Amino acid sequence: MEDFTEPHAKLALVASKQNCTESSLVRAVSRHVLPETASFENIEAIRSATDAPCFLGTSATQLVVSAHLRPPPGPDDDDGDAEQPTKKRRRSSEAEDRAERVAGARARLSKDLPDLPAAELDIAERALVRLVNRLRGTEGEVCVQSYALLAKKLSTTDPRARVVIAARLNAGIAMPVALLKECLGELWTDGLVTTLATLHGISEVDLPYSAEAQAALEYGNTPLLLVTSVATR
Repeated sequence: MEDFTEPHAKLALVASKQNCTESSLVRAVSRHVLPETASFENIEAIRSATDAPCFLGTSATQLVVSAHLRPPPGPDDDDGDAEQPTKKRRRSSEAEDRAERVAGARARLSKDLPDLPAAELDIAERALVRLVNRLRGTEGEVCVQSYALLAKKLSTTDPRARVVIAARLNAGIAMPVALLKECLGELWTDGLVTTLATLHGISEVDLPYSAEAQAALEYGNTPLLLVTSVATR
């Protein structure tokens, strides 16, 4: 049996420097518990310290990043289970609908705050479309529960309001960190995830819980709140 003690120990050392409070090795999975709020920088430091695929998600009320030191076997290319054209058309139509809703959110924000640079809104819109259409869990689960496109000052040093993406992500889903990074693009450089209900003044008013999310909360399973912004031009 392959021994993963050494790569786990190296990863645990990196994780401890990123404020992780607990590390454990469960068979081939190197698991690390982050604080209730962690930065993309914290997550990226752990991801880049290993060649193994990394995943982010919640386990009950904990924010967890894990590395699968023995990747699962890939799908069998010869199983003959090709996706049917009808399913492809349906998924394409659903993706278009989600993109239209994001475009509508962008149009409303632009109307409310006409001085926001169009270039910044373009970047936010593209990232949000990728997030809602492409971010899926390891079993194909939809990750984004609700989202908002906002304009806020995130710190006292901000000269003006930033274009902000906020998303509430479903509880208990293992999300590939590489895919999350790819979806966010340049917005991956500065952002946070948290198990708290609010962050930077963004609350349930901006991101309402679905009925499924409320049920998950009642059973002690906490969703994630993601907040990131476009760098001001």
